[in-house]
Amino acid sequence: MISLLDIGQYSVKLKATIQQTGRLGFTAETAKALSLTNQMHVQFARDDEGDRALYMVLREGQVDNSFRVMKAGQYFYLPTKQMFDAFGEDYINKVVMFDLTPIASLDAQFGGRVYKMVRRELYRNKQKESEADMAK
Repeated sequence: MISLLDIGQYSVKLKATIQQTGRLGFTAETAKALSLTNQMHVQFARDDEGDRALYMVLREGQVDNSFRVMKAGQYFYLPTKQMFDAFGEDYINKVVMFDLTPIASLDAQFGGRVYKMVRRELYRNKQKESEADMAK
């Protein structure tokens, strides 16, 4: 049997960024696509072999070893500062972001919706910050 694909699920680029506060923030489009709510919790898993990939598991309701999804204004975030500090992430000098890719084959194993977090980073523009400081 052949069926047409719903391309709507592929039209939003899912991403999250470590903010300078250490929180993992979600874009409005990503929050909507993931149906994030304040009642959800997120667990993280790491592949100890291979590419040492990081995975995010979205769970309904509270579970052990998880971060509660928080909301500030229109934006959702996770209070992940200590975790990213322990990982040695330099989110102060760099913009660290993750492209999220659903891995449905792991959903049953982890009891939630699993997303692989593909890491990207850019250096923050310190020149603009320095110019703003001198203008004060």
